[in-house]
Amino acid sequence: MNHKNKIKAEPFDIMQYFYREVHDPLIHCLMQFSAPIEEKTLIKAVTYSLDAIPLIGCCFDDSSRRPCWVKRDFKGEDIVHTVNAEPNEIKQCERLLISTIDIYNEPQLKIFLIKADNGCDKMCLIINHMVCDGSGLKEYLYLLAGIYTQLENDIDCKIHLDCNSRSINLLFKNINFLGKINLLFSNYHFPVQVFKDNIPISRTERKPFFALHVINKEDFNKMILFSKQMNVTINDIILTSYIRFLHKHTKTNRIIMPCPVDLRKYLSVNQKHGICNLTGNYYCDVSIKKEDSFCDTLYTVSEQMKAQKKNNKCLKPLINLQLAFKILPFEFLKKNFYRYFTIPVISYSNLGVLDKNLLNFGSVAVDRIFLTGAIKNKPYFQLTVSTYDNNCVLSCNRYGTPFDKSLIRSYLKELKDDILINCILQ
Repeated sequence: MNHKNKIKAEPFDIMQYFYREVHDPLIHCLMQFSAPIEEKTLIKAVTYSLDAIPLIGCCFDDSSRRPCWVKRDFKGEDIVHTVNAEPNEIKQCERLLISTIDIYNEPQLKIFLIKADNGCDKMCLIINHMVCDGSGLKEYLYLLAGIYTQLENDIDCKIHLDCNSRSINLLFKNINFLGKINLLFSNYHFPVQVFKDNIPISRTERKPFFALHVINKEDFNKMILFSKQMNVTINDIILTSYIRFLHKHTKTNRIIMPCPVDLRKYLSVNQKHGICNLTGNYYCDVSIKKEDSFCDTLYTVSEQMKAQKKNNKCLKPLINLQLAFKILPFEFLKKNFYRYFTIPVISYSNLGVLDKNLLNFGSVAVDRIFLTGAIKNKPYFQLTVSTYDNNCVLSCNRYGTPFDKSLIRSYLKELKDDILINCILQ
């Protein structure tokens, strides 16, 4: 095969590939527009976007010593699928969102454009997490919206990329040799999670579902006010409620929780990067006593987060990851990955805030949108958060029964109520 048709698979790509043993590593997005979207313009915009993110138009090849991405002649027509809205749009959207991607034979992105009778079209989007993380998907959505706008306005669309690098090395360019040595031997240890009980989810049925609960703009503004009063972040508040929820429902006093961090913050101000995976982890290690109030736990969480943000120790696992994937054969890594790397059973992911100003598709605004992560199998459980226009969506994606879906919805409502009660009472 011509080497020009191959793109190197980065360590983060391979790591997400190995995660497939536990879940299908996909990121899901659902958006509702204020008006109809022009199908042909969207398809053309997606085709143009492949110049910016060629991996979307590639297939994964793990047959050689070093896996890679192989370029295929995919176009927007292979990615965008247009359907008419059904009477029950909620069920239709969920059915489309649970679509999978054949990473070996299909584009790494699927888009379903749902044409609505009332003109408020919807779009379901699924992307392979091996291509990018949540921040990378947001960058892609902004790019796609920008291309669509140019095409609608008959502006000659040219993709100019200052940098298309997806390498972990981006994070270490500003660290000298001594700094890298100090980082390699720094004290960064992620304690092992131990829960007395698992979240009670049925094993009897494996139907995928999405459970959501929205914190509306009015309530979210209360959270913002409370966060300023307490000198904490919105993320600290949600994480605190989640930790206390787990303490209650798993009967566990010490909660250890990985907290994803967008590593792009460690790039220099003008440093360019491609759309990729650049997510690491801080972690919270919180012991909760019976008499501890919400604010007691919030203070502990906030102080731990502030301390970790002051250094770059969270980059240490990436040095280890890079060395492992550079030195060890792929087959060895495949067989031994879980001896050296673990996937937390209970996890948390805040996919951040989507910028409303960057999500106009020409003259069409995005009224609502949320991002969410992989669909988890038991015993794995993840709370995912995304925010748009000060509306915050709490989500949890699982395999289970209708009862499980109802139960998890009640959990998400419990989380929201706990957050708001404590934000209002303080």
